[in-house]
Amino acid sequence: KQWYQRRVRAFVSATSRNAILNRGLMFVASSLLFKEMLSYCIRKESVLDIGAGDGNVTSKFADLFTSVYATECSPPMRNRLQARGYHLMELDTWHQRSYDAVSCLNVLDRCHEPYKLLQDMYNTVKINGGTVLIALVLPYHGSVEGINSWERQRDPLRIKGVSLEEQLSSLILDVLKPMGFELNLATKVPYLCTGDIQAKYYSLSDCLISLNVRPQQQQPSDSDSYVVSNVSH
Repeated sequence: KQWYQRRVRAFVSATSRNAILNRGLMFVASSLLFKEMLSYCIRKESVLDIGAGDGNVTSKFADLFTSVYATECSPPMRNRLQARGYHLMELDTWHQRSYDAVSCLNVLDRCHEPYKLLQDMYNTVKINGGTVLIALVLPYHGSVEGINSWERQRDPLRIKGVSLEEQLSSLILDVLKPMGFELNLATKVPYLCTGDIQAKYYSLSDCLISLNVRPQQQQPSDSDSYVVSNVSH
């Protein structure tokens, strides 16, 4: 596999190579934790997972919903999603319908326009009882994958602070709240990925955040507060 990966490196992104070689599996949270984070979603008819990869993480909460939709850039990853029976949505049209829940797990720091992505999620999740689920590695380092290199985000999230706790507070109060999102629950989880020749696995500090959406005419309360949990299942 390593020989094959070296041969295709010049033409295929790392994400697509992982799909072809069936490697690079990732773990964000257990089914039990996802169920808790999505318990605020009143109806569970449809869920959209943005940047779903091979669908391994999606499968941890897919059974909670009647229909599962997904977006993904990598063609080999899209094939894996189709094999799981998920409904593939196009990158330029997924936001033209509504969903009971939208998940965006470790994508906001890997796209050029995270603010636009957040706005599209706000516009597509159902206002009454819908839930948005976000995972983001903190401290924040935004970059976008190319074929053989990574480049800086064009419009990165404007998050303040240095520590994970400071940046999580800024993400909620300075980014999400002004856009109309209301916090349900936030927790820190280990973001695990299978390794390579240098390490058996990699681990990062991930923040998993459950949100509802507030109608635009409703003003946020200055007394809003939140709790960060260190418990993961």
